[in-house]
Amino acid sequence: WGFIVRWTIRILIWVLLGPWMKLVDIYYVRKLQEEGDNDVKKFQAMAQGKMATVNDTRRTMMIAKENLMKLRAMKRYMFGKYVTSVPQFKTFRYPDYPLPQSSAKPLKEEDLSSEIKIKEIKQGQRLVGPIIPAWGDAAAAE
Repeated sequence: WGFIVRWTIRILIWVLLGPWMKLVDIYYVRKLQEEGDNDVKKFQAMAQGKMATVNDTRRTMMIAKENLMKLRAMKRYMFGKYVTSVPQFKTFRYPDYPLPQSSAKPLKEEDLSSEIKIKEIKQGQRLVGPIIPAWGDAAAAE
């Protein structure tokens, strides 16, 4: 039986993997590779676009982080131990709920003609632009 099994396997392998596989390669596999090459090129172009987007986002995030670090350093330099963080959330002791009898009326054009007059300007200091300190009127003007 060994002889029959060995020659049967040899014949099957020669029939399945014989020299005519070159014809299969020429007419069938080459077409698949050309279609696959187009897909690969599309994928590479898409990947390059995504990498460009990622690099741009990374660059803007780095610049924002650097500006934040510069702002903190400048505030620490200018105010020293008096720098404090103020909480941004608003927690009131009593919540404001509108009453049922309250109402709203549209604004008339006559009311808009009067300009808002600022009576008092409190001079202060804030950081303006790319972390350049401005004092008093220069900060209020911008």
